[in-house]
This record gives sequence, C-alpha cells and structure tokens, in this order.
Amino acid sequence: MGHLLEALEQGRGLDLHRLSAASSAPTKLEWEQLARCEVETCTDVTQDPATAAGGERFTMTNFLKPIMGNEFVSKDYKERTREESETFSKWCKLLKYYLAFRRIGLEPRFG
Repeated sequence: MGHLLEALEQGRGLDLHRLSAASSAPTKLEWEQLARCEVETCTDVTQDPATAAGGERFTMTNFLKPIMGNEFVSKDYKERTREESETFSKWCKLLKYYLAFRRIGLEPRFG
C-alpha cells in the first residue's frame, strides 16, 4: 500500500478505484480530521519531511496528536494498549493516503 502511494507521489500512473478496493481511503470526516491535524500541528505535509513540522522533522505520532491525544503520544510504544495500537495503526494508514494526495495536489471527492 505504502509503495503504491509513493509511486503516485512520484508521478506514476495509478488506478485510484483499484487502490481504494485494496485499502480503505479516508472518509470525508476522517479527511477533515487529518486536515485539522495539519493545522493544529503547524505542519505543511507538502514540504520536505525533514522540515515540514515548523522546522522540525515530521513524525506520524506527532502529526496525529490532535486525534490520538497527549496521553497516547507521551506513552512509550511498549506501554500502549492493543486497542490504542490498533487505532493508531488505522490512522497511520489513512494518513498515508492523506499525505500522498496532498503532496500531488489531489483533493478527493466524497459521495
């Protein structure tokens, strides 16, 4: 999945309908939550990941802080519950879509 989205970012052709059949793209609400994360973390995901987060290195954990919460972000990954890890994993997958689409300037259309 990650490789396909990376290929999309590099300008390679990709059938988005087939991609969405293989893995769920963000819903409108999820997209809006990811956009809120971009604003609240002062991160421009279209920029170099080394400096995208207000001059600091981009990390998914810090980017998803508005969704996952301060308590989650401050926990060592070994201390996270199974449910927390599954939720974080889900959001990371959705974030990969968001990053790829934003970086190529593709605004999704919802239902």
